[in-house]
Amino acid sequence: MSTTPVPPEPQSSSRSGELLRLCIARMGAHASGYEPPSYALWYEYVSGGIPGLCKEVDALIAGGKRLSTEQTQTLHDKYLRDRAEQTVAHAHAALAAVLAH
Repeated sequence: MSTTPVPPEPQSSSRSGELLRLCIARMGAHASGYEPPSYALWYEYVSGGIPGLCKEVDALIAGGKRLSTEQTQTLHDKYLRDRAEQTVAHAHAALAAVLAH
């Protein structure tokens, strides 16, 4: 059995917009900045796409703790590094478009 996550099904514009808003709020509340790895991590977290990631993040931020840059990178490497580069490029473009507006 492969441990590589399956790419998500395409989402509606309103659903993906809501996930983006949730990501930006989470990114602002934590110390990991607005970099593509942070966006990818929070996107998967708010979408619930990777249950193990969600559980680990929940444990790390329990009690109002902030996720550090190092923790964000570690989680990204553990759960998302092997994702296609296209996914990261898409996330970066979406975030850049939002920040430009």
